[in-house]
Amino acid sequence: MVCSDGADRAISPVVGVVILVGIVALLAGTGGVLILGLADDPDPAPGATLDVEAAGDGLHHALVHGGGDTIDGDALAIRGAADPDAAAGTRLTAGTAVELYPVDEEIMVVWRGDDDTTHVLTTATVDRTLPEPDRTCEWVDEETDGGADPITIDGLVVDCDVETDEGITVSDGGVVVGESASGAKDFDGDDATVYGDVAVEKVVNIQTGTVRGSVVSRTADAKLGNVTVDGSVTARKVVEVLAGSAVGGDVESENNTVKVFDSTVEGAVVAADGEQVKLDNATVEGHVYVDEAAFDCTDSTIDGRDCGSYTPRDPDEA
Repeated sequence: MVCSDGADRAISPVVGVVILVGIVALLAGTGGVLILGLADDPDPAPGATLDVEAAGDGLHHALVHGGGDTIDGDALAIRGAADPDAAAGTRLTAGTAVELYPVDEEIMVVWRGDDDTTHVLTTATVDRTLPEPDRTCEWVDEETDGGADPITIDGLVVDCDVETDEGITVSDGGVVVGESASGAKDFDGDDATVYGDVAVEKVVNIQTGTVRGSVVSRTADAKLGNVTVDGSVTARKVVEVLAGSAVGGDVESENNTVKVFDSTVEGAVVAADGEQVKLDNATVEGHVYVDEAAFDCTDSTIDGRDCGSYTPRDPDEA
């Protein structure tokens, strides 16, 4: 007969407890890995072909969707472009093009997922970029005293949004790489370029220049002579599009007359009920919304028709 003492009998329960604790810890660790793995699983990037193509001027470019998944433009950041959010508000499907203006030699299109992951969808090298900036946001802040004073940009390239409560003057080849906004006064441009919107409280007056966004006067007039506007033109009072100007969107006066002389409007022309639209040697690719009795048209085409064969549409339909 073999005898054993109490110490020997205690070994088996202790070993069992240790093994059980180890198994529980292993299972817990495995479960944690699985749970964390599921939680950290990033959004997959959309499968789409995107290309950056130069326009005829070599400066204006386009981000073109060549096929594949639909992409929500709000999820895209276009790094190296004047407006990184140029695709915002657009659903990109095959054939969709987003206009952009490079400020760097490399354009990088970044997609942002819901869980803060990012994926680079495409990169492109461009041959020509915007002019090298002379001034930055620090200079704008100093000149306007934090947005309280007027500012004059004379022959300078300013790489910043220009925002102030007072007047903004851009002249002699001055360039704003961003938006120009006055909270209470005017925008006066002469040989001016703005790579963004011009939105002011009072008068917008630009004689010779380019606006790559839209033009807005909230309470007064918008007067353009020999100006290219890629977006729309909207004013509370009179809108004048004159002397070889070209507008890529609609032209609208909310409470007064619209004049389009020797110029082109790719969108519609809209006047308030009871107000007048005057066209002279103008091309309007969209429709004109104005009371028929207030339609004054000479040597112009609207929606492909000449003045005599075109009947304007009710402004309430605009």
